[in-house]
Amino acid sequence: MKFFLILCMALVGFSVNAQEVADTACEAANGITPICGFLPPEDLDVVPGGKAIVVGGFNLDNGNGDIRILHLADNSIETIYSPDMMGSAPTATDAAPWGDPTCPGPPTGFAAHGIHLSKNAGGNYALLVVNHTSREAIEWLELIDHGTSFSARWKGCVIIDPELWINDIAMLPDGGFVASHMMPFAIRSTLFDRPPNDRVESGYVVEWQPQSGWKKIEGTDGALPNGIQISADGATIYSNQYLANQVVAIDRASGKKLWTAPINGGPDNSSITADGKLLVASHLVTLRTLRDECLGKDIPYCGLEFVISSIDTTSGAVTELVRHKGAPFGGSTVAVEANGSLYLGSFAGTRIGKVTLP
Repeated sequence: MKFFLILCMALVGFSVNAQEVADTACEAANGITPICGFLPPEDLDVVPGGKAIVVGGFNLDNGNGDIRILHLADNSIETIYSPDMMGSAPTATDAAPWGDPTCPGPPTGFAAHGIHLSKNAGGNYALLVVNHTSREAIEWLELIDHGTSFSARWKGCVIIDPELWINDIAMLPDGGFVASHMMPFAIRSTLFDRPPNDRVESGYVVEWQPQSGWKKIEGTDGALPNGIQISADGATIYSNQYLANQVVAIDRASGKKLWTAPINGGPDNSSITADGKLLVASHLVTLRTLRDECLGKDIPYCGLEFVISSIDTTSGAVTELVRHKGAPFGGSTVAVEANGSLYLGSFAGTRIGKVTLP
C-alpha cells in the first residue's frame, strides 16, 4: 500500500447527537462515500479476489444480527446468514469437523462480533464468527461463492470457556485459531467505566486447537485486547491493546514481543492488506462516550472521531492514513482494502464508509 493520505475532515463546531445524525442523508461528504443498508457493520473481511466484502451485523445486547455481502461491482447487498437461516448442519461429505466435534448444534440466536474469512484444508471458505447472542461461541460457517451471489451454511461451533470474553478471532494454518480475550466474562459490565489508556492488563490472547481445546498464549497479556490478526505462516500474532493505545507483534511459539507500535487512540479491529501491511482502526474518544453517544442507538451513523493507520509488519512503523469525525460516517471499528479503496465498518449505524485511495 504505497500511499500517504491524511483526511483532516473535522467539522467546525460539530456536536454528535442522535437527532443531528438522523437528519443526514446517505450522501458522500468530506472525502467519504457512505454505503447504506446494514445492521451495525462492526467487522469486515474481503473475499479473496476482491469482488465482495463480508459484513458482520453486530449486536452486543444479546440481540440478533446477521452476515451480509457487499458486492463491490455495484454496491448491491445480500443477506447470507441470519436467525431465520440457521437450520444448516454439517453433511456426510465433510472431510473433517468444522470446529469442535462436541458442538451442541446451531445457535438459537446469532449476531456477528469479530469475523475472519480463510480457506481451510479442504479448499472451502471458512468464516469464523464471534457470537454473543444465545450463547458465547465461535460459530463456523461455510461461505459459498455461486459466481454472482453468495450463501452461507452453519457447519459447527466452538463453545467458549465460561471465564473468557472473546472479541475477535483469526484462523491458524493448522485448523485452530487465536482469539482476543478482553477481560474476565464475570466483570464485563465494568468495561465502559475504564478510562482511556489505563494500561491495566485485563486480558490476553488465547489459542484453540481441536485436540487440546483452549489455552493462554504466554507473553500476550494486555490492556483490553481487541482486534487480532495472524501472519500467513501462523508464527506472529498482531494484538491490538485497546487501553494501551498500541499494537504488539508477538512470536506465537515463544511469547516474545517483536515490536510495539504506538497508535493514536484505542485500536479496535485490524486487517492485513494484499501487500502485507496491517490496517488498524482506532477511536479518539472514551469507551463511555462510545456507549452514551452511539452504542445501540437508532441512528444511521456514529460521528465520533476515529483514525485509520497502516503498520509495517516488519518494523512496526506506523503511518496515519485517515482521521475523521462527523458526517457522513464515524466511529470506525475496522478498515479493509479492496480495489484501490478503503472500506470502513462501525459498531453503530447502518453504513459502511468508503475512502478512495490516490
